[in-house]
Amino acid sequence: MPDGKYAIRCLITKDYTEDRAFDSFSLQGMENPDLLFIGIMTGVGMMQINFCQADEFRDLFEKKWNVLLK
Repeated sequence: MPDGKYAIRCLITKDYTEDRAFDSFSLQGMENPDLLFIGIMTGVGMMQINFCQADEFRDLFEKKWNVLLK
């Protein structure tokens, strides 16, 4: 990835993922995150993206979103 970017595998549909590039500040304050929840809020003239470390929910990822772990 280019400097200052992270490649994060995102679930697009139930069985389809894409690797997307995010700026390094997106994961600021997280130490070695393995799994993430990404929340996206949109409105008229605004968009907010929140990143939350989700390592403690590994069992949920394995059960519902195992395509992300490949």
